[in-house]
Amino acid sequence: PSYEAWLGGLLLLHLLLACACGWACASASAGGWLAGAAVAVGASATLGAFCAFNLQQLTHEISHNVLNTSYGLHALMFLSDLSFGVCGPGWHSYYLLLHNQHHQSAGSREDPDVSFQMYWSVIPRTLSTTRMGRVAWVTIFGLFTQIVVLTCHFIGVNRLNFLMQFKLPLAFLLASKLAFWCGSYYLFGMGSVLYLWLSSGFALGAFAHPYLGFWIIQHLAVPKNGHQPTVSYGGSEWWQYANFGALRHVEHHDFPTIPFTLVHKVRDIAPEYYRDLYKVPSIVGIIWEWICHTDGTAWMDFAANQRYVMSTSELPTLTVGRPRLLHSILSPISARAEQLLQPKNDAEKRQAHMGHGGGGGGGGSSVEEDRGGERSRGSVVAAKTDFEESSQDDWEQGDEDLLEAQLGVELHHDDETDRHTDADEKRSAATRAPPGSPLSSQ
Repeated sequence: PSYEAWLGGLLLLHLLLACACGWACASASAGGWLAGAAVAVGASATLGAFCAFNLQQLTHEISHNVLNTSYGLHALMFLSDLSFGVCGPGWHSYYLLLHNQHHQSAGSREDPDVSFQMYWSVIPRTLSTTRMGRVAWVTIFGLFTQIVVLTCHFIGVNRLNFLMQFKLPLAFLLASKLAFWCGSYYLFGMGSVLYLWLSSGFALGAFAHPYLGFWIIQHLAVPKNGHQPTVSYGGSEWWQYANFGALRHVEHHDFPTIPFTLVHKVRDIAPEYYRDLYKVPSIVGIIWEWICHTDGTAWMDFAANQRYVMSTSELPTLTVGRPRLLHSILSPISARAEQLLQPKNDAEKRQAHMGHGGGGGGGGSSVEEDRGGERSRGSVVAAKTDFEESSQDDWEQGDEDLLEAQLGVELHHDDETDRHTDADEKRSAATRAPPGSPLSSQ
């Protein structure tokens, strides 16, 4: 699709509604200010939430095609982000800098989304044991996201150290957002700011708005679905459209560059890979289940992070890619450096493995995990393996084969080319659409 047209049109609608709400509040002298505020609340809960959520969603989707974006499109994404004010983490910056790392290492210790998504899952104990408390928490977080995140970071509750690499950009971004809101207030009055603020909060699930559904199901790994790391919604088609395809999350993780206008065709092309997966049948039902989750425990294990990664002490090192924006610049340098260092690294690994003997996990073989689709379908990302004392030949022929079978990936060797599982080959064939097919243009 023409992202400039979609993003620009949605942003224009959003800002026009903000102007209208400002005018409604300013001209409601006969009915009092409350009448204008009621107009702003109604508009923000409906069209405003739709605009805010999908400005975020379009920015997210564009980040997967960042090498093809224009300066004008970046300007539109930045301006869209400004309208969120203190709500949200800063979509433009996050999606461009960090989001591709989430796709390449979903659920692992390198996944930047794990810490941020905890705010919908792990709620302060004083609020998590009552329904009203849980709704109050998601409302506070939705309306004051950046304040909550920074406060929790500095008091040590939930540190987001990767964000602190960008101190000056973060300060500039927050100042720009506040300046945007101040400009809206100066030009159009308090009603416009109220509309923008509530729209952004509703898009993040404030007051248990239906858009909360996306944030609590996208990586809903729980016992009832077999700890499936990534989950899609299987209910109403009109709600799929209202989310611009974001609720087809398994398909998105399998093929992140397919646009929202075509992602629904993935299941039609390769139904055998999706028909047996768990799907959330009802947004209202899952939100009510979240509200009633008052036993004080975490709502979910985000992308099976605790089950398959954090609870495992002996893990291979996952190779994590860079954001695409830097990839074309750094790849040649990185490849040459890795080539020069590889012999030394191999020697260190052999020495560490032989030194630890049967201690378990001392060797830590490097794993190249680039199959986001396999992880999305619930495959074990990393498995705990009891390494027994053995010679180097035994390791290569025995334990290595066992680890490959458990992980569903191949350990990297310089003298071998990458192999692919039958499922990978079938999926590749399914997505190599012939000319004229819905996906051939992608």
